[in-house]
Amino acid sequence: MFKRTLTLFLVIAAPSFLGCQKTATDISKPAEFALISQDKDLATGKIQDDLTQAKEAAKIWRNNAEFFALVIKIPPELTEEGLEKTFVFGSNDEPNNWWTSSISGENRLRAIVPKEDFLSGNLKPIDEKYWKTAYTEVLKTAEDAGGRDFRAQNPSTRLNLVLVQTEPNGWLWWQIEYLGGQNSLKILVSAFDGKIYNENGEPQ
Repeated sequence: MFKRTLTLFLVIAAPSFLGCQKTATDISKPAEFALISQDKDLATGKIQDDLTQAKEAAKIWRNNAEFFALVIKIPPELTEEGLEKTFVFGSNDEPNNWWTSSISGENRLRAIVPKEDFLSGNLKPIDEKYWKTAYTEVLKTAEDAGGRDFRAQNPSTRLNLVLVQTEPNGWLWWQIEYLGGQNSLKILVSAFDGKIYNENGEPQ
């Protein structure tokens, strides 16, 4: 789902997950995400405010810039503090590059990233009318669908949420990926109805 990024992008978007010694109790009962209990309207409002600012900045890069992806990396403490959001834009004038705006707390960093090194070039501009689910809702869905158990078995799990319009069906999807050492769990959720689908676009 994800391709290896350039060192530059890793600097602005890679999460810093803490390795720590876990007891048997810790492993069987992983910490809950405080983000899940956050009001979805508040979460959506914050994302939209950041997106509006990113769109304005992207227009300075290229006047015809379009919104192609949102990448959210969840911090190790499982709260909003330290959450990293990267808004990705493309332009017909720059067919080989993405323009990205990464936000973490009060820090903002912009970068141009080759498509071959981040996400892919096979994405469509996001049609925002199909964006009906907040990332907090999607996170709860993923946790209930096996994510919580995966984290229990893989204490050093890293987590990515990616909003993209792509296959299957050319729909707007939340792609959720849990990465724990050599293990991974991938969950596909429709951004429109919040339901889980398989890789063929069939409801689960």
